[in-house]
Amino acid sequence: MANETDFAYAAGLIDGEGTIGIYKNKAKSCRCGYRFYLRVRLGMTNITAPYWLYTIFGGYFREYPNRGWGEKVLYEWGLSPEQAYAFLVSILPYLKTKKQQAQVAIEFQKDKYKGIRGRGRKTPQTILDAEEILASKIQGLNDKKGVHSIGE
Repeated sequence: MANETDFAYAAGLIDGEGTIGIYKNKAKSCRCGYRFYLRVRLGMTNITAPYWLYTIFGGYFREYPNRGWGEKVLYEWGLSPEQAYAFLVSILPYLKTKKQQAQVAIEFQKDKYKGIRGRGRKTPQTILDAEEILASKIQGLNDKKGVHSIGE
């Protein structure tokens, strides 16, 4: 079970090396042909932090052999959209540089699974449009690279 120190340390890792994103994916199972999903992940060439996140917060842990990044292996930790929501809510008070991205991601995910969609159901266009707006918003925040307000 994670404690406050774990949440603070995880927030620091995500602020420094992590990714919070909303992505559009082709989906044959969706009548509209695509879907949006939340993704939180961290990739490093040192195994310690990604594996620690996996042991404390669950999700997945993968090892990618040398893929053109020199001689080092890449270790990746990540969460399913449902896990990412709970994780971001827990670390939100400790985030500094990616706080706005986390807030957008939480807004995106909070109502995602409340009976308005499911296998065989068509996602209303108004919801897809709203998800696209949030995906664009988080992309814009991620593109700012180093432009952050001090003290937020």
